[in-house]
Amino acid sequence: MIKGRSNTTLYNKCIYRFNGPLLFLNTERFQKNALKCYKAKFSRLYSIKTKKLEVDPCSENYYLIVDASTITDIDQAGVTAIKALNEEIIKLNGVLMIAECSRAVREECHRAGLSNVLLSSSFYPTIQDAIANASLKEAEKRKSDCLCNDKF
Repeated sequence: MIKGRSNTTLYNKCIYRFNGPLLFLNTERFQKNALKCYKAKFSRLYSIKTKKLEVDPCSENYYLIVDASTITDIDQAGVTAIKALNEEIIKLNGVLMIAECSRAVREECHRAGLSNVLLSSSFYPTIQDAIANASLKEAEKRKSDCLCNDKF
């Protein structure tokens, strides 16, 4: 839990920290553990039968925030792992956010083509910024949903 944050702020957000460089040797572990973290956080919604989150796609999003502060290096396989993780999170009605990524790692991600899949707005200087942005997106979505519901 982040100091000063309430559970209501984080109830639909999962923060996963990967320690070490994201290289071809550990990309499978990165993906597996990030998905495990995401599914464990939202286990109340996860169906073992269908192996999917049982949520209304029109309702809220669920956020996986990767704390990249300790990812010191990344190679092409690491970038591919992030792309694959993003695809899996989207299938699970989620949004992938990367926080506290070093400039060198971010530049390598850009060179390797991650910016074609993951928008630059998915990178945040701090975890708190990622949480705040996700909360802002939720508030905007609720506001637009209320406006849509008022028309009927």
